[in-house]
Amino acid sequence: MLRLFKRTDDPPGAKEKAGIEAIRQTGAQVEVKTLGPITCTAVVPPPQLAEHGFGTTCSVQKAPMLAVIEVTAKARKDMVPTACHFSMST
Repeated sequence: MLRLFKRTDDPPGAKEKAGIEAIRQTGAQVEVKTLGPITCTAVVPPPQLAEHGFGTTCSVQKAPMLAVIEVTAKARKDMVPTACHFSMST
């Protein structure tokens, strides 16, 4: 899924941090990696919620716009890893 939207009503990252905390409270494992304006998150649900899928989401923010790519897999072995190799040329 690809989403693109304009942020207008909350400080950058506030809703995302609240969402990640809510997911962690379900017992899910959450991994977050950030490099500059790029944030990637992987979610492994607890066994009782595995039927909802295993998700990887990456977002890029350039105020006021935010682009999000989300991939959901039915099995953990099929997840897109967050171990992306970011490289910046200077």
